[in-house]
Amino acid sequence: MFLVRHGEYLPGTFGAGEPALSTRGWEQARAVGRFLARLGVHLERLVMSPYVRAQETAQAIVGELGEKPVMSIWQNLVPAGEPRAVMLALESLEGETSEVLVVGHMPLLGRVAHELCDAVSCGFALCTLMQFEYERGQWAFEGLWNCGEEM
Repeated sequence: MFLVRHGEYLPGTFGAGEPALSTRGWEQARAVGRFLARLGVHLERLVMSPYVRAQETAQAIVGELGEKPVMSIWQNLVPAGEPRAVMLALESLEGETSEVLVVGHMPLLGRVAHELCDAVSCGFALCTLMQFEYERGQWAFEGLWNCGEEM
């Protein structure tokens, strides 16, 4: 399972509706997709926030992978969302799919990562990717990559 924070969004757009990705944000998100492709990841499921910047990030990632996972919007994947609700939803996917990508926001993703594994950092830069494995009721930290800076 992978957690990724959305890409850079257009500055000064809060208050004028939901901010969309900037040109740099689209490139950051495509870099995540290229990175996952190099790892040989075959996403079966992608869940994302209802916010435009997360949905555009998901779209750019999938575009680089060349395959279409089952995609859904989770209403609780918002910045002030409840980490426990996200964790329970992720655990319910066990056995259903092996490769899941969650596209969301800070501070929620940091709080989810902390709940999954106390030893990991709780900060996510834009387009930072964290990998976890869930087996026999336990989460394990597998890796952290800042794909947003690789572009």
